[in-house]
Amino acid sequence: EKRFDQVHYRKGGPNKTKNSDADSVNDVLATIDSLETAGAWLRLTRVDEINEEFREISEIFYDDLERLYQRDIRSKVMKTFVTLFISSPNEITPYHIDHSWNFLLQIGGRKTVHLFDAEDPRVVRPQDREGFYMKQPSITQNHDVPGIPYDIAPRQAVHHPVHAPHWVQNGPEVSVSLSFGLCLHSMNDDAKVHQVNFMLRKMGLNPKAPRQSKWRDSVKKGAINLISDRKQNSFDDVVFSGVRRLHRVMKFARLSK
Repeated sequence: EKRFDQVHYRKGGPNKTKNSDADSVNDVLATIDSLETAGAWLRLTRVDEINEEFREISEIFYDDLERLYQRDIRSKVMKTFVTLFISSPNEITPYHIDHSWNFLLQIGGRKTVHLFDAEDPRVVRPQDREGFYMKQPSITQNHDVPGIPYDIAPRQAVHHPVHAPHWVQNGPEVSVSLSFGLCLHSMNDDAKVHQVNFMLRKMGLNPKAPRQSKWRDSVKKGAINLISDRKQNSFDDVVFSGVRRLHRVMKFARLSK
């Protein structure tokens, strides 16, 4: 489909992840061929947009989710990221957090998902969320706080709350997983509050977290919206277009390196 920006792959180590492009198609195919024997990893994003089967699965997923939660989920979602992961035996996905409300479904092989409590301040601090939305270095695991391991096999799944840190260990076979990442309107709003809080904290203040003060949240979101792209065609535009300008402002004010 020539949608190279939606293909990410890795072969030969955790720090060698690449975006596919027109010149790397053979590398992607070689990654697939080496899955059984090498430390390889492949991610295909937004597969529901190009494949009817995945689109139908996505609709079934939403129907099930709305039935289980007894509420309209679709109206709360800006974008659904349906992602297929294929990775080598014993591969490890490093500790990280996500913006999306995520559901990971296992198709082939086994894996253990180590999940941590996003509401525990020892696990995720306000500064961690703020840095995440300013595209700062990754969150660091607090090894004094244990996570909960979830062993999942084909036809099983695990739910990741928003911002819940996790790392993943594959079993002894090639692993195939399907992820439903729900980008919520409410979390997009919170992201903008975190971005302003990052700058306020740099100025020595102790800002209130999202949803603690409606009027403060409104002012902060308004400030980011003023400097965000008027035409927003993607999740990245909605959440991060203001950050790109904010970084320039902070650099000018000598608040950022």
